[in-house]
Amino acid sequence: MKIEKFSDEHLDFITEMMNIGAGNAANALSILLDSKVEVKQPKVNIEFSDTIVKRIGDLSLPVLCVKIAVVGDLFGDMFFILPEKDKEAIVHLAEMSIIRKKRKGQLDLSAVKEIANILAGTYLTAIHDFCKIKVYHSVPNLIIDMVQSIFDEYLASVAETGKNFIVVENEFTVMINDEREKTPTSSFKLLLVLAPNVDSIQKLAGSSDEAKKILNIR
Repeated sequence: MKIEKFSDEHLDFITEMMNIGAGNAANALSILLDSKVEVKQPKVNIEFSDTIVKRIGDLSLPVLCVKIAVVGDLFGDMFFILPEKDKEAIVHLAEMSIIRKKRKGQLDLSAVKEIANILAGTYLTAIHDFCKIKVYHSVPNLIIDMVQSIFDEYLASVAETGKNFIVVENEFTVMINDEREKTPTSSFKLLLVLAPNVDSIQKLAGSSDEAKKILNIR
């Protein structure tokens, strides 16, 4: 049977995967920032092409978006979206990271791409571990634009899309390990949007069904 959209059961399993991915992402950020990082249990939803933009937030404000292609047994795209109000926080945190230490110089927004690159790996690893499928990601591409423009352009450029968007709402809190900091904690929200193509919806849904049998999950 051809699967063209995710069911409620698939959403439950995807939520479990993304919970693991968020925890791994917090651990990766903790190492990168040399500070304790906590993450709230993420909210996971399945959206479609006509509702995805409304889920993300205020259409009148620009966002910082990192787009990453997904390849391997799954094909599609990942978007890491940071609201404008949280951009300053993530850039400041990036300046504290080992990325800055390695470069020993002025830092720009490209460090955010490197952070997104690391986080992409943690979420895709969760998919690999749960579904036992090979999945990789490409070099990240930074976009600063309105949400509406980003997704209108994306949907127009994709010849075939399953129109199923997995939206993961994350909120991270960093306990900054630096006595010079005036503010000891910093929080930011980060949205992960995974847009698999039609064949990948079939693959991911089928793999999750098999994984539930192996793990004896009902």
